[in-house]
Amino acid sequence: MEPIGALLIAGIIPGILQVALFMLTIYILIKRDPTLAPVRGKAPLQKKIQSLGQVWPFLVLFVMSIGGIYFGVFTPTEGAAAGAMGALIFALITRRLNWHKLMLSLDESVRLTAMIFLILIGANLFSQFLSVSRLPVQITSFVTQLDLSPFVILLLILVIYFILGLFIEGIAIFVLTLPIVHPLIIQLGYDGIWFGVIMVMVLNIGLITPPLGISVYIISGVAKDVPIETIFRGAIPMLLAMIVCTLILAIFPDIVTFLPDLMRKN
Repeated sequence: MEPIGALLIAGIIPGILQVALFMLTIYILIKRDPTLAPVRGKAPLQKKIQSLGQVWPFLVLFVMSIGGIYFGVFTPTEGAAAGAMGALIFALITRRLNWHKLMLSLDESVRLTAMIFLILIGANLFSQFLSVSRLPVQITSFVTQLDLSPFVILLLILVIYFILGLFIEGIAIFVLTLPIVHPLIIQLGYDGIWFGVIMVMVLNIGLITPPLGISVYIISGVAKDVPIETIFRGAIPMLLAMIVCTLILAIFPDIVTFLPDLMRKN
């Protein structure tokens, strides 16, 4: 498997590219139909700069955690712990944390941790079964003997991930498929870190695509006053932006591997 630190760092530039494409999509939509955006007066530059003061703790936490991992100050686990401690300190400084919110956050953390550990326990048992059955080796050997180009095989794998993303939650897909798919991808000559980012992009596309769109239903559960049809209509333009971003990353893999390669050199 691939190092978690390199995988985290690899997602930075694709994430920035995806945000830029989202911004471009929103700009184009509003240019075509100004009623899609709330009508507010243009804020002066000074007010825009002042508004950034509300987000500086997030920037500090990002630089501290991801920067620490990139420069080797933290391991990924230590970086997560440092980020959590930093978030707690900022919450106390800004007085946004009280006893009730602390108890709620601890309760949610315990529930989420228990769920993740159950998934990981199942993944470990599944991996042991695959190791004993030698199924990944046999599948890799079978696929590599087919008269198909590596690109066609990669495309078929991504289509399967897209279809799975329509119906199954992302973590479950990773746990069930990666022990089989990862050795195959490496055997085909693709970079594992690059494939990890591409796989996440394709799964996210599936998670907001009709008819199911698990992520859309999650948003509908939070924004209960917004009809789910409206959420789907709003997500479709962003879906196109995600497809464009995935194609760019597939055509130019150096966008994904640039920072991890620098990380290895350092």
